[in-house]
Amino acid sequence: MDKKIYTGTSLEVCLEDASNELGVKKEELKYKVVEGKKSLFKKHVSIEVEYSSIKDAKDDVEELNKKELDGFIKSENGEIFVKDPEEGGKPAIIYSTEKVKIFVNGNEIVSTEVYSKDKITFLITDSKEAERHLNITTSQDKLEGYISIDYCPKDIIKLRNLTARNVFIPELEISEQKFPPKYTAEEIKNEIWKNGIKFGIIDENIKNCIELEKVDKVLVAKGEKPIDGTDDTLEFMFEINKGKKFYEDKNGNVDFRSVGEVSCVEQGKVLAIKRLGQEGKDGMSILGIALKHNAGKKITLKVGDGCEIKNENTVIASRAGEPSYSSNKFFVHSVHEIATDVDLKVGNIHFNGDVIIHGEVKEGMIVEAGHNINVDKNVDGSTLISKGDTSVRGNIIFSKIFAGGKDVEKIKLADFLKALNDNIMQLISGVRQIIEHNLLGVEVSTGEVIKILLESKFKMIPRMSSIISKIDSSDNINLVCIQQLVKEKLTGLGPLEIKSLEELLELTRIIQAEQKKLNSSLPIPVNVNINYCQNSEIESSGNIIIEGKGVYVSNLTSNDKILFTNPSSVVRGGILKARNEIKCGTVGSEAGVLTKLAVDSIGNIYAKVVYQNSIVSIGGKESMIDAPSREVHAYINSKNELIVEKLKL
Repeated sequence: MDKKIYTGTSLEVCLEDASNELGVKKEELKYKVVEGKKSLFKKHVSIEVEYSSIKDAKDDVEELNKKELDGFIKSENGEIFVKDPEEGGKPAIIYSTEKVKIFVNGNEIVSTEVYSKDKITFLITDSKEAERHLNITTSQDKLEGYISIDYCPKDIIKLRNLTARNVFIPELEISEQKFPPKYTAEEIKNEIWKNGIKFGIIDENIKNCIELEKVDKVLVAKGEKPIDGTDDTLEFMFEINKGKKFYEDKNGNVDFRSVGEVSCVEQGKVLAIKRLGQEGKDGMSILGIALKHNAGKKITLKVGDGCEIKNENTVIASRAGEPSYSSNKFFVHSVHEIATDVDLKVGNIHFNGDVIIHGEVKEGMIVEAGHNINVDKNVDGSTLISKGDTSVRGNIIFSKIFAGGKDVEKIKLADFLKALNDNIMQLISGVRQIIEHNLLGVEVSTGEVIKILLESKFKMIPRMSSIISKIDSSDNINLVCIQQLVKEKLTGLGPLEIKSLEELLELTRIIQAEQKKLNSSLPIPVNVNINYCQNSEIESSGNIIIEGKGVYVSNLTSNDKILFTNPSSVVRGGILKARNEIKCGTVGSEAGVLTKLAVDSIGNIYAKVVYQNSIVSIGGKESMIDAPSREVHAYINSKNELIVEKLKL
């Protein structure tokens, strides 16, 4: 092939020139653009055109003539035909392929020259039978089953018709496809059963599947989900938490006297209605396995004094009084009201309900109530014991008040057991360190190490052992066991008999179990409301609220908070203990009267003014205030350090 360059003002001009000169139609020209420039005033294009010279033309004719002399092979209607070459020509060549095996005169060949006399046969290897596939899947919860079906046809392959050629490579084509028979409804059901599906089979969906060319995850079985039952509920017709919270008005002012209010109901009043929950229903998986439902919680109505059950699900008051709900039981506490003083003429009072006293409680008298106690005037040299709230609007002098009944004793015992357990755990840790580091020599036994530590570093444990031995343990098997083990293991020569620390660990497990039982048995805490107390002892399973001028040389113990609502109130002398918080006005005096405020490790102490010789204690860590201070806040920080924030007075 020769090449020639043509240049013009445009590509069209170049092609026109080449066509005229070479005698070839423009669309038949073989060319490529070799240059194209555009300047400000002129544009030109150059193309390179390939063309055949006279010599090339002669060569082409000779080559063509030679090919016409060659033998050839063609395929037509599934047969192979061979034409022999003429003189000077080449014989035809045939090839086998991966999909078509060629046999010449009975022998399989890869490639060979063939002539018309040869017997040529072939074998098509690219053939597969029609197939059908059915797959069944189930959901993870076995509540739904799905079917998928694929039909794969058999391809009928034939030899493609190919025109005559010197080199023959057979080609194939599909003449038709034969699909396998579709699954019947009975076949599908059999497969479903084989997969263990027995329940909730959907016949209509199976019927639809047999008509489809392809089935992709069609739901064919659906189980029944279990329906859980709902809980019974109680609809209360009275405020069950009244008196356990403080009420605020819209301006944020707290009515601390609201804690002591008593509300009453008339006889026959409906106190609560039990609303029955819905019954549940078992379900069934598609595998035929029953799925159990969760039953709703059932409420058994329980009534105490002053209540009765009507029509199975309604609690009514059988007498007038104050309603309450405690430990899953309803009560109506009758009210014992005394218009005069409680003195020798009236006698000591022991009443199961509320006690309201409009006068004073005189020296030596005892008032014990199964619920709340309200005293309008003073309490002098006497004792008040209540299982509910106690409110004294007058002064309390040389008296004792215990609110929460036996719960106060339970709280004390739970706190004592916690302290005992903590000390024993520290003892165990100390023994382990000594033994692991061989600090006392290899000849010293575990019991001897315990005995040495009890006499040196842990002297508090024998003292606490002595205290617990004096606690009344009647009807308390755990406490009896604790007392016996403490006596055997931690007092006298008992420690020397200990062979392993596991003996002490067993003791701590029993202590912890009893402590947990005590804490879980405590009902809603009750509160004490007072104005002023002097030389008195007050204990409450809830809060102690002081609304008047304060507390003088008295001991107050609260399982929650001690709150002084009057900013000018005074705490002078004595010990105030609370679990969570103490908030007061002035603490101590200019003369330095010893006064102590104590809370647990998570608690806070706040005071407007604190004078010298006052002690703040958080979780056993103490700090003495050595100079008059104001805006005092004591707490334990994240590093377990006692922090006392204060300003100079």
